[in-house]
Amino acid sequence: MPLRFEFAHFSIKNHRNFGVRVTSRAEGAHGLLKRLLKSRRIDLHTLLRAIEETLERLRANFEAHLHEQSSKKVLRYSDPVMAPLRYRVGFAALKLIAGQVDIANSFIRGDRPTTTCTRAFNFQYGLPCCHLIKRLKELGAQLNIKHLEPHWWLKKPVCLFDMLITMGD
Repeated sequence: MPLRFEFAHFSIKNHRNFGVRVTSRAEGAHGLLKRLLKSRRIDLHTLLRAIEETLERLRANFEAHLHEQSSKKVLRYSDPVMAPLRYRVGFAALKLIAGQVDIANSFIRGDRPTTTCTRAFNFQYGLPCCHLIKRLKELGAQLNIKHLEPHWWLKKPVCLFDMLITMGD
């Protein structure tokens, strides 16, 4: 078997995974639930209360992070092409896009030769690649929320109609 098949990145880069390579979030939720349970031999009512408490803590944590990411301005993501995305997508997406902006800027400056787009970055992460960003910068245009998969949006539409309206922005 070729050595490249022994590494997970080789296999997972061919699937849309949004950069998630671990299950630590699920494991953390499981660990929180286990800490709330005093014994393995409990009744269903106690288990239900522990699950509800776990979900409430996770929801509160999520809402705190959502508020922080939708209200805090991060200066390192201030390239004009990214301006419409600030406060609309999370820091993880902004960081990945900023990396692609840096590559696009190096293409434009001539620091590195422009490569052929394989769409691998877009396929794996659901984010715009450096080639699209380069074209937008050359046209004086900006990224829009529709360039990103809804997975990255901080506020998702509640119904299909709302989603279609948002995609039209």
